[in-house]
Amino acid sequence: MTERQLRRRIGIALVISHFSLIILVLFLYFLDGFLFEEMTTTIALIIPMFGVYTSAVTKTFLANKTKKRIIIAEEPITIEYTFINIFPPALFILALTAIIILKVFNVGLNSFEEFKITLAVIEGAFGAYSGRALKNHWCCIKQVEPTPMMAVLILS
Repeated sequence: MTERQLRRRIGIALVISHFSLIILVLFLYFLDGFLFEEMTTTIALIIPMFGVYTSAVTKTFLANKTKKRIIIAEEPITIEYTFINIFPPALFILALTAIIILKVFNVGLNSFEEFKITLAVIEGAFGAYSGRALKNHWCCIKQVEPTPMMAVLILS
């Protein structure tokens, strides 16, 4: 896997996860898992963190809207680099999903206030990761003009 492929996979997964969590909260609200105030507060807490990431991913994807007829030769990335870039976002999504489900079933959280604090702590932890990840993957991508030596023609 190359860095470009990893970036694309993480970006797509995070955008899908963002909208899936919002839909999950709405679905659980309609099943009486949340009161209206709890549902709106939960969504209000989820949207900002994902919004920053989703907008950066979307901006990058829209900037690369056409398929190039050449592929820039890239070095494969290490398994350690892949792991350190996939594990934190996956853990974040799983933790948010778990907290939401625990709240709906009233397990482990005694009040909605505890739920909000836990949600904020998880998002704060992800914010620390996001600062570095956004800089490395989404905000500072340099477009490289392919040269004949670094390009391979795709045979269609």
